[in-house]
Amino acid sequence: MDQYLSVKLKAISFFLIIMVIFLHAHNLNTGNLADHKGYSWCIQTFISGGLALVSVPLFFLISGYLFFLNLKGTAAEFKLKIKKRFNTLLIPYIFWSLWGMLIFIILQSLPQSKPFFNNSPILHFSALQFLNTLFLDPLPYQLWFIRDLMMLVVVSPALYFILKKLNYFAVIICIVPWIYDFTFHLFNSQSLLFFMLGGYIALWKKEIAEIRLSAKYLWMILFWVAMAAIKTILLLIDYPSFFIINQVHKLCIIAGVFSVWKLYDTLVAEKDITDWKIYPIFSYTFFMYAFQEPMLTILKKGLLFAIGKSEAATLSIYFITILTTIGISLVVAASISKIMPRFYALITGGR
Repeated sequence: MDQYLSVKLKAISFFLIIMVIFLHAHNLNTGNLADHKGYSWCIQTFISGGLALVSVPLFFLISGYLFFLNLKGTAAEFKLKIKKRFNTLLIPYIFWSLWGMLIFIILQSLPQSKPFFNNSPILHFSALQFLNTLFLDPLPYQLWFIRDLMMLVVVSPALYFILKKLNYFAVIICIVPWIYDFTFHLFNSQSLLFFMLGGYIALWKKEIAEIRLSAKYLWMILFWVAMAAIKTILLLIDYPSFFIINQVHKLCIIAGVFSVWKLYDTLVAEKDITDWKIYPIFSYTFFMYAFQEPMLTILKKGLLFAIGKSEAATLSIYFITILTTIGISLVVAASISKIMPRFYALITGGR
């Protein structure tokens, strides 16, 4: 992998985590807030339910590409890679799952915050409920990405064999369950498709990752924005066919993958962004991903209670929670990495 691609993946990953925060900041998905489709609903749905959807699939694509890159398929290689993921995925997963449970325990115990939590108190969990919440259904719900990724790593020898035998047909086969939103027991169809797509590029088409898209691909960005807008409109008018809306949703994701790749090449071009003053914050991507929840939920609930649920209030809270979450995450990440570098490395998998 050349220097340009290495820096590109790092910068794009940071951009994607910002989009993930936008995705999770949506605050109109409960009660009468979801029923009132005003300008706040339109803006939040267009961004969080449209443009930001590309973030998770592209993360899986990048993960698949990096996992299978230069892989020869030997048992020793898979053993080493799976062992390495114990430190880079499993340990951080357990830590952040426990962290989320601790925060919820504290908030469920305080008289001021207890009314905001309708779910069963964690301290009343049985051993089975505790283990299920810790490993399978973590309270920081964004951890599902790591859970799916770990499962994909476990079955990676089989995925490698399929990719080597079927070539691009392996990816085509994975498109079918994705279209129909089929969920496997170990991971969902979207995780599998884009992880396999990344693996296909790594094993068969390395040159694709190194392509710098020219200006002629600008139409793809416009198509991405158009798909996000069309999906928003279809939801706004309560279009009766969920299947059609879902396919627009998927076209938006596909267009977004190309668009994000193109946007980087357009904005950066031949610049060396490693000299930029903001470049060091790109190293905090994983921490921001893990730290965003339950902070986002706490901020949303607190601000909706304090400010209200008017049209202007919900839209203001949407952007306030995003900016606050990004700011706090960066400050905390920088502080911990400086004061306790070994601890920071442990909880971020050495990233």
